Parts: sequence; structure tokens; C-alpha cells
Amino acid sequence: MQLRHSIVAPRVALLPAIAVTLVVFVGCIAFTVYLSFTDSRRFPDYELVGLRQYYRLFSDDNWWTALKNMLIFGLGSLGASS
Repeated sequence: MQLRHSIVAPRVALLPAIAVTLVVFVGCIAFTVYLSFTDSRRFPDYELVGLRQYYRLFSDDNWWTALKNMLIFGLGSLGASS
């Protein structure tokens, strides 16, 4: 069987690109989730503090305003595109 003319060749050729993309994508998400449980602000601080950052986020009135604005603009843009 000739690998060059088969359906397998394009898939085999794409495997390295797909693997690198998935590793980088999942790796960045995992690192961001890890940093969300640390005492980081502008620069990484790798001391784990648990859910303290999330408590601070959800107790901030500006967060709720930003979330409300995002929902309003998101739903508004869905209505405008119809």
C-alpha cells in the first residue's frame, strides 16, 4: 500500500501539529488554573492560598458590574446578528 496516496498520510502529517497545539493549549489552561489558586497579582507568586483569590473576586462589586455588562453586550450582539 502506498502511504503517499492513502487517506492515512494527511492524518499522519497533521499529528505533530495537533499534538503540539493540544499540549500548549491544555498546558496554558492548566498553568492559569494553578496560578488562580496562588497569591499572584501582576507577577507569579507560587505560594498556594486556596480559594482566597476567588473569594476576593466574587466580593468585588466591579466584578459583578463587569459580568452584567458582558452579559448585556453578549445578548445584545446575538440579537443584532439575527
